[in-house]
Parts: sequence; C-alpha cells; structure tokens
Amino acid sequence: MRCIMRSLIGRHLKVYFRDRWAVFFSFLSIFIILVLFIVFLNMMQVNALPQHLRDTNEGNYLVYAWILSGVLMVSTVTTPLGFLGLMVNDLETKTLHDFYASPLSRSKVVASYLIGAIIIAMAFSILNLLLGFGILYYVSGYYLPLIDIVYVLLAMTLTSLLFAALFYYLVSMLKTNQAHSTLSTLIGTLIGFFAGIYVPIGSFGQGLITFLSSLPFMQGAAVIRNLYMQHALDTVFKNAIEQRNQYESFFGLNVIIGNQIVPQFWVFMILLAWTGIFIGLSLMRVRRFKL
Repeated sequence: MRCIMRSLIGRHLKVYFRDRWAVFFSFLSIFIILVLFIVFLNMMQVNALPQHLRDTNEGNYLVYAWILSGVLMVSTVTTPLGFLGLMVNDLETKTLHDFYASPLSRSKVVASYLIGAIIIAMAFSILNLLLGFGILYYVSGYYLPLIDIVYVLLAMTLTSLLFAALFYYLVSMLKTNQAHSTLSTLIGTLIGFFAGIYVPIGSFGQGLITFLSSLPFMQGAAVIRNLYMQHALDTVFKNAIEQRNQYESFFGLNVIIGNQIVPQFWVFMILLAWTGIFIGLSLMRVRRFKL
C-alpha cells in the first residue's frame, strides 16, 4: 500500500516537471520581483542606507539580503500553488477516476497531491536558498553564518508546510484549469504587495499595515527576513540601535498590529497556528473531496 502511495506521489512529480510551462509559471513571480528590484526598486533600499555605506560590500549585503529573503518567502507560496494545478487538471480530465481504481483509499489518493505540493515547495525553496547564497556572495563577498542558515531552513520548512496546506485547501474547491490559472495570476500579482516587496510596509497607513500584518504572507516574510538578515543588520548598523529599529519597521522585518510590534517568538507561534489550522482544513477536504 505504501509502495502504491509513493508511486502515485512520484507520478505527480514527474508529470509536473514534464510540463515546463507549469514549472516556469511557478517561478514567474520570483523572476518579476528580481527584475523589478534590479531595474527600479534597489535605489529605495540604497537610499535607506547611511551615506558612507552606499555602493559598498556591507551596503550590498544588507540590500540583497532583504530582497533575497523576500524572494525566498515568495517561492514557498508560488511553487505549491503551481504544482496543485496538476490536481485540478486531473480532476477536469477525469484522471482521478483511474486512480480510484487502485487499492488506495479515496482520501489517500487525494492526499498524495498535498504531499507532492509540500515536497515541491521544500525542494524549490532549498534551490532558491542556495542560488540566493551565491548571488549574495557575488555582490557583497558576505555569506550567512551556519546557525542563521539552520534557522532560515526551519522557518522555510514551516512556511512551505503552511502555504502548501493553505493552497491545497483553496485549490481543492476549484473544478477547472481556468479557475486555477485565475487564482495563480491573482496570487502572483498580489504576493509582492502582501510580502511588502514592491512597496515597503512602512510606506502604508497604519490601518493597512495592521491588515497586512494579520495575514500569514507578511508574517512569514517578517520571520524569514529577520533570520536571514541578522548578520547583515549587525554588520551595517552595529551599535546604531535606533536606525536599525527604524529600518526593521519600515522594511517589513517586524509585524506591527495597531502601534505594537509583535515579538518574533509570537509571530512564529502564530505561523505555527496558521499551519495547524490549514493542515486540519486540508485533511477535512481530503475526507470530503467530491468530483
């Protein structure tokens, strides 16, 4: 029975990678964010630096650590969503009927897509992390300390689980490829705003900051940024505590509800709660899934 389950998950992964356009569109938001940052948005980051750090390795370290940590969070969102288009396609083409003829229960067949989404989210996020390290070292000569890498991997695992479960729950309600494409386009367009990448969260009014901070997208981005950027912040700001605090609040390293900064420990616990909620909802959808 386990062998059949593994084979089914393997089938999903092979079909996904066979469709080059599906893989491409999973990364499209990441490409767009990087291009926009390089062409338009990097000056906003550079101008936030002290004058003597602009166009220096230390300044580049902070600037690129910010964008790469944001891109890393985006990859945990878009890749599972792109992968889950396979489930919608199998539903629309009635391929799921063939799987139900196997000895596996209906719930395990449907759950195989959720497991596949988690695997894809983790695999592409790790690849994105490694590529980011290469870019970071190339532009600044700096690299993250080992302990920070471990923490980032833990946060990345949590957000991958969260968004795979969240989008499984949403996608399981869709019946056509067109509906999935619409959802993917909407999320791909808005994720840069939800994560405070296109426009730093500090540029918004207090009400919008509170709203965005209450969503798991901004919370996930804040946690990953904090862990990813600790060494860069220590390097650039050193003993300039006030400047550092202003930078963290303006560029989305803090979750701000009302006028209060939520401690990172509690943001992490909130993400754990979100993950538990959406895994629970997804498992309920597995049991109640209807053609």
